[in-house]
Amino acid sequence: MERFFDLAIQGNPRVKWDPFSHLRDKPIEPKSSEDEVSAGYVGMITSNSFMKREFGKKLIEQFIPKWDLTHVIDTAGAYIPGHGTPTVMLFGKHQPPVASTIRTVMGIKGEPATPADPAHGLVWSAILAQVDQPGSESKFVSVSDTLRESFHKHPWSIGGGGAAELKEALDDAAETTLKQVTDDAGFMAIISEDDAFIGPVAHFRRKNLPQRLFITGDSVRDWSVDSGEAIAFPYNDSAEQISVIPLAFSDPLAQWFWPNRVPLNARMMFGKTPVEHGLAWYQFIYLTPKRFLSSQYLAFASVATGNQFSMMRRGNVLNRHAPVVVLSENASDAEHFALLGLLNSSTACFWINVE
Repeated sequence: MERFFDLAIQGNPRVKWDPFSHLRDKPIEPKSSEDEVSAGYVGMITSNSFMKREFGKKLIEQFIPKWDLTHVIDTAGAYIPGHGTPTVMLFGKHQPPVASTIRTVMGIKGEPATPADPAHGLVWSAILAQVDQPGSESKFVSVSDTLRESFHKHPWSIGGGGAAELKEALDDAAETTLKQVTDDAGFMAIISEDDAFIGPVAHFRRKNLPQRLFITGDSVRDWSVDSGEAIAFPYNDSAEQISVIPLAFSDPLAQWFWPNRVPLNARMMFGKTPVEHGLAWYQFIYLTPKRFLSSQYLAFASVATGNQFSMMRRGNVLNRHAPVVVLSENASDAEHFALLGLLNSSTACFWINVE
């Protein structure tokens, strides 16, 4: 996106555009208004993931404020051949912002079926019919002139049909935030070479191996956790700390890991092997002791069609697809269950999707 705007002619009403300005000590001043060059127009369609995901924060807060963005059009619900991912269209000029508002087309409902002619799809037709009518609303999109400042803060919320307004109302009514009531949140463990660690629970019991229940995002559904898999656990854990088990060759755990010693030692994280990270070759490549040792926490599925949270007790290993939310150590069961109910509610589902 930055390159698109860089390639357009930069507008400045006080300075004539000079393609050789980088070779001059001083730019050429315009002799009259006829010598001034208008800013180049930019139009692009792109994945809308930058609007919500962390990698888009710098783009939205440091670069977009420098450009004269004129239109933001939510095309996530439109059928556009060649674009399987949700998209957004952006239009603007390569110059400092002029107007205080940006014309915004906000999606309400997606295409109900694949249209025979994409150019005459219901969502696309609604966008064309309404883009020049701020204040209009149909079954598929609504259009408004939105304050520019709201597009200078990550993430963007451009839900139509009152969705953006409802989210603002929820934000304004909130007495506290999730961050204020949690002590920690994120991945508990990243294994790498999972097949060398994971197997059926009954198999580990027969082998008499140190093991823990292994939880993935798919296991967290409908307020509960259901997993039939265990993971070899090469650690000693007490109430306050966790340490790696030194292996003797006669140990069942050593015999379990030894056939996979080469791929286990070749695992890479941030360009380093386990040994280069100061770990034993049979350790998890990443484990957060604080999250693992927490007496209780909320686990959730990071990839799901809805919000799926569950209460869990200490002693399980959760992979990166099942991050955890850890409350303060003195948080009661009642506080955990109150937060669990809120996070699994339709209100939270709406807020998460819009946010």
